[in-house]
Amino acid sequence: ATLVLLPLQTDNRGRGGISLKSGTLSAALAMGKPVIASPGDMTDTALLQHGSVLHLPEQNTTEAWMQAIIILLNDKAYAERLGINGFNFYKNRLSWSRTAIAILNLLSND
Repeated sequence: ATLVLLPLQTDNRGRGGISLKSGTLSAALAMGKPVIASPGDMTDTALLQHGSVLHLPEQNTTEAWMQAIIILLNDKAYAERLGINGFNFYKNRLSWSRTAIAILNLLSND
């Protein structure tokens, strides 16, 4: 795969979108491929930073998605940076080993 596309429906108020609850997002980031995902009110943009960890189209429309795909296909450096940063985000925050460490730390603080 060259890109990972995660189009999720949002309503006319922007409710929905990609979130860290998505196992599909974790799997996509773990592949080290650039990810384009639907933004919405469920998207934690403090962590899922547009242009750093993934690409979030300005709107959840067909035209915005086509533009996002074209941008990533044409800008190889940007796409590669998203893939690397996304993988590092996964490794440092979402991986099973990181999750296990966090749980063990919680349990040892009794």
